[in-house]
Amino acid sequence: MKLFANKGKQIHPKDVKPMHHWVMHIFNQLRDYGPVYGFWTFLFKRLNKLLKSYSTNNHGAGEFEVSFFCTFKKDQELQTMLGNILAAEKLAAENDGSRLVVDCIQLMLATDGDIQGMVASLALETEQSSVNVNIQFSLGTHMKAGLSHDQQHQLIIHYQNTNPQAHVVSVMTCASTENPDPNYLLTRANFHNYIILDGRCVASSSSLVKASNSIIQVDLNDTCYVGQVFTIISHSQHGIE
Repeated sequence: MKLFANKGKQIHPKDVKPMHHWVMHIFNQLRDYGPVYGFWTFLFKRLNKLLKSYSTNNHGAGEFEVSFFCTFKKDQELQTMLGNILAAEKLAAENDGSRLVVDCIQLMLATDGDIQGMVASLALETEQSSVNVNIQFSLGTHMKAGLSHDQQHQLIIHYQNTNPQAHVVSVMTCASTENPDPNYLLTRANFHNYIILDGRCVASSSSLVKASNSIIQVDLNDTCYVGQVFTIISHSQHGIE
């Protein structure tokens, strides 16, 4: 950690001005959670500084500004169109096809913060955090997909430990005289891009949400574990409520 901080000071001697809180607590936060929230914000600042000092190379007279504005205008038109489609599809979401369209559009709209400026993006993140603060449990948008063999195996073990009376078995298991009507594991589940627990948004690292939100710390049996969430699944099974 000390080497990391010293290298940062060597590379950016003029930009590194740590405050008292940062000096006192940053090392414990990194050990507990990995990179803290907003840890990479300085990259946006560096990019903004780079763009402002960029040599136009005969592309002045507002050419860059016009290009940026055209891209921004196209993005806004796309967001408006997606919003209108989403509103219409929600009214008619009575089949799997319509629900799939709704989920896809919601995932696309989830990236709104990525195309905004630094200040607007941080403001949006703060606003979303304030909305989530009173939510104890909520699953995010999802799409239905097939479970991998490893995920099926883990689910069977989970059901055998928590609901042994359901007798959930793999689809590869053959019926027998002892179990003539097996309760086969359903091989499709809902894959969520995030979950809100006690006001904190936890995302799967494979989703479009910031990867830093997938780092979690769990205290289990007086032992602290730090890990990364790769997949968030909700699964329904016959015989289990």
